Amino acid sequence: MGFRAAMRAMDPERNVLYLPGSDGLDTTTRILIEEALTAHHDLRAIYSSGGGNAGISEAFEAVGRKLEPFIGHDLVPDNIALLRAGTVSALLHHDLNQDIQRSCRVIMHAHGALPDSGNGEASKIDIVTPFNIPYGL
Repeated sequence: MGFRAAMRAMDPERNVLYLPGSDGLDTTTRILIEEALTAHHDLRAIYSSGGGNAGISEAFEAVGRKLEPFIGHDLVPDNIALLRAGTVSALLHHDLNQDIQRSCRVIMHAHGALPDSGNGEASKIDIVTPFNIPYGL
Protein backbone atom coordinates (compact mmCIF):
# COMPACT_ATOMS: atom_id res chain seq x y z
CA MET A 1 0.00 0.00 0.00
CA GLY A 2 2.83 2.38 0.84
CA PHE A 3 4.48 1.90 -2.54
CA ARG A 4 1.25 2.55 -4.43
CA ALA A 5 0.45 5.61 -2.31
CA ALA A 6 3.92 7.04 -2.89
CA MET A 7 3.76 6.42 -6.65
CA ARG A 8 0.34 8.07 -6.91
CA ALA A 9 1.49 11.05 -4.84
CA MET A 10 4.64 11.55 -6.95
CA ASP A 11 2.90 11.04 -10.30
CA PRO A 12 -0.92 11.22 -10.10
CA GLU A 13 -1.24 10.67 -13.86
CA ARG A 14 0.58 7.32 -13.73
CA ASN A 15 -1.62 4.26 -13.73
CA VAL A 16 -0.55 1.98 -10.87
CA LEU A 17 -2.00 -1.52 -10.96
CA TYR A 18 -2.43 -3.78 -7.97
CA LEU A 19 -2.69 -7.47 -8.83
CA PRO A 20 -3.97 -9.44 -5.83
CA GLY A 21 -4.61 -13.15 -5.81
CA SER A 22 -1.16 -14.62 -6.22
CA ASP A 23 0.04 -17.40 -3.98
CA GLY A 24 3.62 -16.38 -4.75
CA LEU A 25 4.24 -19.33 -7.04
CA ASP A 26 5.66 -18.81 -10.52
CA THR A 27 2.78 -20.48 -12.39
CA THR A 28 0.04 -18.49 -10.65
CA THR A 29 1.95 -15.25 -10.92
CA ARG A 30 2.67 -15.82 -14.61
CA ILE A 31 -1.07 -16.23 -15.30
CA LEU A 32 -1.91 -13.02 -13.39
CA ILE A 33 0.77 -11.06 -15.22
CA GLU A 34 -0.22 -12.44 -18.63
CA GLU A 35 -3.80 -11.30 -17.98
CA ALA A 36 -2.55 -7.86 -16.93
CA LEU A 37 -0.33 -7.59 -20.01
CA THR A 38 -3.28 -8.43 -22.24
CA ALA A 39 -5.48 -5.80 -20.57
CA HIS A 40 -2.80 -3.12 -20.24
CA HIS A 41 -0.68 -2.77 -23.37
CA ASP A 42 1.50 -0.09 -21.77
CA LEU A 43 2.51 -2.22 -18.76
CA ARG A 44 6.29 -2.43 -18.71
CA ALA A 45 7.48 -2.08 -15.10
CA ILE A 46 6.95 -4.28 -12.05
CA TYR A 47 7.38 -3.86 -8.34
CA SER A 48 6.95 -7.33 -6.85
CA SER A 49 6.69 -7.57 -3.10
CA GLY A 50 6.10 -11.30 -3.16
CA GLY A 51 7.28 -14.45 -4.88
CA GLY A 52 6.76 -15.59 -8.42
CA ASN A 53 9.39 -13.38 -9.99
CA ALA A 54 10.41 -16.04 -12.52
CA GLY A 55 6.74 -16.22 -13.56
CA ILE A 56 6.68 -12.46 -14.06
CA SER A 57 9.75 -12.69 -16.29
CA GLU A 58 8.25 -15.58 -18.27
CA ALA A 59 5.00 -13.67 -18.85
CA PHE A 60 6.84 -10.69 -20.31
CA GLU A 61 8.98 -12.97 -22.48
CA ALA A 62 5.86 -14.79 -23.74
CA VAL A 63 4.38 -11.56 -25.11
CA GLY A 64 7.71 -10.22 -26.35
CA ARG A 65 7.64 -7.18 -24.13
CA LYS A 66 10.68 -5.75 -22.35
CA LEU A 67 10.40 -5.58 -18.58
CA GLU A 68 12.03 -2.43 -17.31
CA PRO A 69 12.46 -1.81 -14.46
CA PHE A 70 11.72 -4.88 -12.38
CA ILE A 71 12.11 -4.42 -8.63
CA GLY A 72 11.74 -7.44 -6.35
CA HIS A 73 12.29 -8.46 -2.76
CA ASP A 74 14.56 -10.84 -0.92
CA LEU A 75 18.01 -12.25 -1.57
CA VAL A 76 16.90 -15.80 -2.26
CA PRO A 77 18.61 -18.02 -4.86
CA ASP A 78 15.88 -17.67 -7.53
CA ASN A 79 15.90 -13.87 -7.28
CA ILE A 80 19.68 -13.67 -7.25
CA ALA A 81 19.77 -15.71 -10.47
CA LEU A 82 17.28 -13.27 -12.06
CA LEU A 83 19.38 -10.36 -10.82
CA ARG A 84 22.59 -11.87 -12.26
CA ALA A 85 20.82 -12.51 -15.59
CA GLY A 86 19.77 -8.86 -15.77
CA THR A 87 16.08 -9.73 -15.62
CA VAL A 88 15.58 -8.11 -12.22
CA SER A 89 16.86 -4.54 -11.95
CA ALA A 90 17.15 -4.48 -8.16
CA LEU A 91 16.18 -6.44 -5.06
CA LEU A 92 15.14 -4.89 -1.79
CA HIS A 93 16.68 -6.82 1.07
CA HIS A 94 15.15 -6.49 4.50
CA ASP A 95 17.22 -8.09 7.28
CA LEU A 96 14.61 -9.86 9.40
CA ASN A 97 17.21 -10.97 11.94
CA GLN A 98 18.05 -7.34 12.61
CA ASP A 99 14.35 -6.51 13.05
CA ILE A 100 13.83 -9.39 15.48
CA GLN A 101 16.80 -8.25 17.56
CA ARG A 102 15.52 -4.68 17.58
CA SER A 103 12.02 -5.82 18.53
CA CYS A 104 13.42 -7.82 21.44
CA ARG A 105 15.34 -4.76 22.64
CA VAL A 106 12.17 -2.62 22.48
CA ILE A 107 10.23 -5.21 24.50
CA MET A 108 13.03 -5.53 27.03
CA HIS A 109 13.17 -1.74 27.35
CA ALA A 110 9.39 -1.60 27.88
CA HIS A 111 9.79 -4.03 30.79
CA GLY A 112 12.70 -2.10 32.30
CA ALA A 113 15.33 -4.70 31.44
CA LEU A 114 17.27 -2.30 29.18
CA PRO A 115 17.78 1.46 29.22
CA ASP A 116 16.18 3.52 26.48
CA SER A 117 18.63 3.75 23.59
CA GLY A 118 16.75 6.63 22.02
CA ASN A 119 17.11 4.79 18.74
CA GLY A 120 13.89 5.37 16.81
CA GLU A 121 15.38 4.59 13.42
CA ALA A 122 13.45 2.66 10.80
CA SER A 123 14.40 -0.80 9.65
CA LYS A 124 17.38 -0.89 7.32
CA ILE A 125 16.63 -1.90 3.75
CA ASP A 126 19.46 -2.65 1.33
CA ILE A 127 19.08 -2.15 -2.40
CA VAL A 128 20.97 -4.86 -4.28
CA THR A 129 21.67 -4.48 -8.00
CA PRO A 130 23.65 -6.65 -10.41
CA PHE A 131 26.63 -4.44 -9.52
CA ASN A 132 26.64 -4.91 -5.74
CA ILE A 133 25.53 -8.49 -5.10
CA PRO A 134 27.05 -9.48 -1.75
CA TYR A 135 30.04 -11.78 -2.00
CA GLY A 136 29.17 -15.45 -1.62
CA LEU A 137 25.62 -15.25 -2.92
